[in-house]
Amino acid sequence: MTRLVLALIFIMMPLAATAADGHLSAHAFSSFEPSDLAWVKNQINSDRNSSERRALIELVAKADARLASKVTSVLDKRGIAPSGKKQDFYSIGAYSWPAPDGGDRAPYIRRDGFKNPEAYGSEYDKGRFNAMVNDVNTLSLAYYYTNDSKYAVKAGALLRSWFISPKTRMNPNFRHAAVQPGVNDGYYGGIIEGVVLIEMLDYVQLLEGSNALSTSEYSSLRTWFSQLSTWLVSSEFGLRERRSGNNHGSWYTAQVMAFSLYGGNRARAVSMLDLARRNLRDQFDSEGKLPREMKRSNSFMYAIYGLRSFIALARISEHLGHSLWQEGSDEGSPATLQKAFDYLTPFFSGARNWEGQMIDKDYDPYAIQIFRLGGAVYGTRSFNDVVTYLVQHRGSSDRIAHLLGRPSVKVKPASRLPPNPQTSILFPVRESAQRHCLAGRMCSPLARFMAGEPT
Repeated sequence: MTRLVLALIFIMMPLAATAADGHLSAHAFSSFEPSDLAWVKNQINSDRNSSERRALIELVAKADARLASKVTSVLDKRGIAPSGKKQDFYSIGAYSWPAPDGGDRAPYIRRDGFKNPEAYGSEYDKGRFNAMVNDVNTLSLAYYYTNDSKYAVKAGALLRSWFISPKTRMNPNFRHAAVQPGVNDGYYGGIIEGVVLIEMLDYVQLLEGSNALSTSEYSSLRTWFSQLSTWLVSSEFGLRERRSGNNHGSWYTAQVMAFSLYGGNRARAVSMLDLARRNLRDQFDSEGKLPREMKRSNSFMYAIYGLRSFIALARISEHLGHSLWQEGSDEGSPATLQKAFDYLTPFFSGARNWEGQMIDKDYDPYAIQIFRLGGAVYGTRSFNDVVTYLVQHRGSSDRIAHLLGRPSVKVKPASRLPPNPQTSILFPVRESAQRHCLAGRMCSPLARFMAGEPT
């Protein structure tokens, strides 16, 4: 409670511009738009009762709680990778479980969609690694909005421990990730563990100009990511993951592009553009569905997660002067990514029931971000409806809802919309929702919202 009170007192003061504000345009942001963060900062300064200010109070309290926490490293796990190197990342697959009645030495089996708590335990790196990434993101965002260097310093200490210091840094590979005990000593699909680092680099960019790291340490950090991207494009595991036909393949491409750019190898990032286009062509069907994700036991989550990989690819490609946003549009038909949003929107509205299996009945909160970022490109009314509803119905302290973007999407004039809009199911969603509710069917809150009814 004391931390929360102190955070409230601190945030009542106007927020100054951080040094990072002047450095943001050079980075390929894949998970949020810097101008949206600038808008949020202005809201915090101009409206003391705003939801953004309330969310910031909670963010600062969380960041304060991280200040006294231990600086972890890859050395903290109790186990050791099959390589015998303590600095190699080591984890079992999140969906790997001991075989029922198989005894202690029986090979593990895979149960798709069911996470084994053991994978996040002290024996392995996964739980500690993910916590570190989350802490860096929290502290970096707190620094950006408060300009208080203590948050930058702590974030820098974590980055130094995991990626920079020769004695403690993780070796730049995922060779022993997603181990299935009794079956293998690592799985190429474990490369997916690196996806969280794409987003983390966006947050690290918010630290630029602070005293988080020295110039030479930033150089070492870029070298680490350059080495990881080299491992991804040259190792047997990387080459196998590259050929994956589901979200693993598109996230692989996004990792190589993001890490190459951050590491200073623009040419390598550009060389991946054709693969990004191939991922787009091969994974989506003509309706905008991701058929391979639809077969998963948690298909709704994976549909969003898969689309997130392509939003990352589209934004990185845009930074390189190429557009994936309009790929697949032909003779007036919507682009592939627009059709992907078209396909998902009715399920958020309640106008259609989800077609696949859903272990987790809640939606991925990152859905807000992909609709925000997609809405900035396509800008239809339904993008705005989905974002507005999801923001309003997340908690008042929700970081994604209130600190990563605006509460609505700017709807573009009809003259600027993609041609032949009647081919898109986004446009009649409000009318569809009205018919759905008038027919006496069960309506989700979002369906009522999109139908124009109070929720």
